[in-house]
Amino acid sequence: MELRLIKKEELSRPVDLPEEAVANVSLRRLQNFEVRKGMRVQWSFRSEEDLLESGTVTVGEEGVLTISSMTISTAPQRLVVTKKEKVIR
Repeated sequence: MELRLIKKEELSRPVDLPEEAVANVSLRRLQNFEVRKGMRVQWSFRSEEDLLESGTVTVGEEGVLTISSMTISTAPQRLVVTKKEKVIR
């Protein structure tokens, strides 16, 4: 999945926009990647050349996969998630 902030030249009106932001990213209604409460998931966030961030998260009580405090910029970056298969109860 590719994540990035919109650039001001992509908008029809001039607006001041940040070049970088920190956000919690929640993946919901996944169709080809089934998750369950307590499942551990590995993730990585990459630019074309570099690994920017990575970690492991546990799927929350409502079955939502949330990666906290990701730094997203105007450059396209790829989020990759893989199952770790162990369920924590």
